[in-house]
Amino acid sequence: MTEDTIKSTIVFADMVESLSNAQLGLLLDRIISSQPRLLIVGETGTGKSSLVRYLYEKAVERGKIGKPGGLVVMNMAAVPTELAESTLFGHAQGAFTSAHAERKGAFEEARGGVLFLDEIHHAPPTVQRKLLLAIGDREFSRLGESDKQKRKFDGWVIAGTTQPAKIEPELRYRLGDFILALKALRRRKRAFGRIVRALLHRITEERWPARMKGKSIALESKAGLEWLASQYWPGNIRELESVLRTASFFVAKPTAGISLSQLQAAYRLRALSFTAMGHPADSPPTTRPTDLDEGLSELLAERRDNPPTLAVWKAYLARAYLKEFPSKAAAARALEVDTKTFNKLLGYIGE
Repeated sequence: MTEDTIKSTIVFADMVESLSNAQLGLLLDRIISSQPRLLIVGETGTGKSSLVRYLYEKAVERGKIGKPGGLVVMNMAAVPTELAESTLFGHAQGAFTSAHAERKGAFEEARGGVLFLDEIHHAPPTVQRKLLLAIGDREFSRLGESDKQKRKFDGWVIAGTTQPAKIEPELRYRLGDFILALKALRRRKRAFGRIVRALLHRITEERWPARMKGKSIALESKAGLEWLASQYWPGNIRELESVLRTASFFVAKPTAGISLSQLQAAYRLRALSFTAMGHPADSPPTTRPTDLDEGLSELLAERRDNPPTLAVWKAYLARAYLKEFPSKAAAARALEVDTKTFNKLLGYIGE
């Protein structure tokens, strides 16, 4: 297994608690071969879903999984409590008032494949107890069916959670043939540069697939990487990717690279957008608040009921820069665009 698989954007180096990179590689190989019940624990955005997809793809490559089930992902945090049992196990016609026809659940859809139960701690206690039996006995029944109508399950169950203490103890033990605890991004200092490169590669493939021809946009300087590594990142890799994606829209051409000021602007913009739209920022800026921050906050608050497009995000930033710099020319230089482009950005918001 390669430690740093750029094309899949998952970087294994320094990823799992208490394991060296070599130990993790060997363990993942054995997990793919034996397909034990697996519980992946980690903060939001640490890469649980990416790791599951990697395990699934490698199992398919090795012929361990080849049936139609595929990879079925079920995020229990997104499933209403009253629909959890039906969503997982399906239901018979007439099982409840709106059950006008029978329906397959996630367990049935994932037969012969992989069933990933993310945020499993959100499943109601009664459903967790039914999961305990289904995973242990490898059989289940649809809601509204009798115990005599049990269906076999031959898939691989993987669960993910940010709060393992909220999983019923017996289910936690049943799921935990192997438990992988993923490190928070702020603790993966040795792999941070590789993670950034992998994310930038994915962003480049999405935004400039023909223009870059296999190449990747990069950070302009080491200072940018050091600044990113110094942030706390409570949203982990998902939050870092969001900031890099925003910063990529400030770049006039992908071959120029992303500068430190563009990274800082993207970081501020993300934090302020959450605050202005009524949500606490996951990661407040570590730099001193400036007129730029105040200007962005004011502009975003004006459009709380009508979220702006990406083009308007850049216009917000341009207008806010006018509060911090003495002239349009100086603001344009700070934003790293020419004066003509700067004026065009201001035109998006009627300036």
